[in-house]
Amino acid sequence: VEAADRSGLLRDISEVFAKEKMNVTGVNTQSVKDVRGGTAWMTFTVEVADSARLSQVLSAVARVGGVRSARRK
Repeated sequence: VEAADRSGLLRDISEVFAKEKMNVTGVNTQSVKDVRGGTAWMTFTVEVADSARLSQVLSAVARVGGVRSARRK
């Protein structure tokens, strides 16, 4: 996930996984100040049943405020 860095971002994305009943087994985050104010990169490790389900959840993550992109690694 690439997003504009802001307070509560990790919480908001985690809520999407919780609502979608996805088991998150790992998270790695990095934040860098830049010309846009700050960028956060987040890598989530999740357990998924199939790729269609993953696509649904990535779409929901992409709708979180400030998220610029959400993709499978």
